[in-house]
Amino acid sequence: MKKVMVFGVFDGIHAGHRALLKQAKDLGNYLIVVVAPDHIVTELKGHSPRNGLVGRMDEVGKIRGVKEVLIGDHQNGTWEVVKKHQPDVLICPDFVSPAASMPCRRLTVIHDAFFWQMPKNYPKWWRTYFLNLIKKGLKEQTEIITTTEYSKQALKKHLRVKFPVSVIYQSPKTLADRRDSGFLKQSGFREKSYFLHIGTFDKRKNLPLLVKAYADFLKETGSDFQLVLAGGPGQSKQMNDFPVVEELVKTLGLEGKVVLPGYLSDSQVKALYAGAFAYVFPSENEGFGIPIVEAMGYGLPVIHSDQPALLEVAGGAGLASKTGDQKDLAKKMILLSRENTLRQDFIRKGSERSEDFSPKKFIDSFHQIILRTPD
Repeated sequence: MKKVMVFGVFDGIHAGHRALLKQAKDLGNYLIVVVAPDHIVTELKGHSPRNGLVGRMDEVGKIRGVKEVLIGDHQNGTWEVVKKHQPDVLICPDFVSPAASMPCRRLTVIHDAFFWQMPKNYPKWWRTYFLNLIKKGLKEQTEIITTTEYSKQALKKHLRVKFPVSVIYQSPKTLADRRDSGFLKQSGFREKSYFLHIGTFDKRKNLPLLVKAYADFLKETGSDFQLVLAGGPGQSKQMNDFPVVEELVKTLGLEGKVVLPGYLSDSQVKALYAGAFAYVFPSENEGFGIPIVEAMGYGLPVIHSDQPALLEVAGGAGLASKTGDQKDLAKKMILLSRENTLRQDFIRKGSERSEDFSPKKFIDSFHQIILRTPD
């Protein structure tokens, strides 16, 4: 019997999870999935999981091909579950692989190089601890998987290891619920009369910059467009720009114009996508930038920063603005509002580009890597 063991949080099963487990199953004949306990998720991610351990394990157990679902170690870094079950192949989708030596193939997913590139965004002790776990787990038959060529080059620079690094483009998760047709009206949003951003208020997202650029947009155009920033606070106090945005809205007199609806259901998110004029993503740094692919797939023109991963993922199908440049971002918002032909062109290009990130292409890419004979 050849055992394959996959670690993960699995906080809301999506197409990526199913594809990963489907391909993992092909590496052996007994698939074991290890689900991280709630407190370990908080320790690693900086926030609690939306779904509790029992619910997450139950969802994983329903996936075809999974033979056994186990609870992960209660102390991070001990890897007792690996030592006990001795898998032939180990897949770790969340950065960290066991530090202990073991004669098995390892596939470790490292999404980005933020810990090295943006150290000020993390508590010093937490960053040091997490980097130590990552480096200790990179040994023996390890293969690294990341999300863009940009991330690949960044990881090679900072890790300084000779393990093979492969790129698999991500696919947006499927929003399961039907669109909430009454949400826009209930929230006071008019269709095609608001710019949209969905995601947490992490500092690297540059949302205070977006609010300032939006204020410039209003001064220049006299428009009654709104700016909708949906999502919750940043992952930690150190990374959270939500209070900064709230204060900025008051200072600039943008109450009622900048709307902060918080976390939303999938049906409400679908409604926001359907009604938005454009999606704006001014992020300072991304490993991939899945929101722009999602927005393109919903038929929105996208304004994004010229950060390398976003340029790579957009592939010319988005309107790029200079990263961190308030005036240029406002200029691009104004341009899109005045040039309907340009807007329609980006809608068409974005729709075509989004097809390059389908679940099937994700599965095919993973299949090629996962079945490849390691060096």
